[in-house]
Amino acid sequence: MGQELVNLLETEFTKLYEDSDVVKIESKIKNMRFLGELTKFGVCPPRVPLECLKKCLDDFNTHNIELTIHLLDACGRFLSRGESEAVLKFNNLLELLSRLKESNKSKH
Repeated sequence: MGQELVNLLETEFTKLYEDSDVVKIESKIKNMRFLGELTKFGVCPPRVPLECLKKCLDDFNTHNIELTIHLLDACGRFLSRGESEAVLKFNNLLELLSRLKESNKSKH
């Protein structure tokens, strides 16, 4: 049952991510937080939130920045201390996030 739920949430994330409707931000946040919590409790494999995080960083806009914050709040600490492959990928994504943050600062 857990894997079915993860698959549904992953599919929902993809659909919500592709929809740029501002009204759906609450649904996007709930989806991201749910995936994060499931990851923290070992139901969702780390690859899923890492892929979501990568998508958000690839298109670093206001909505995706907010989604990134919620994902990191929900399971960032877990991802930073999990299995070595996931930790490496997570650290690379954090490095990308840091560069994006610095790039946005220099624009303003």
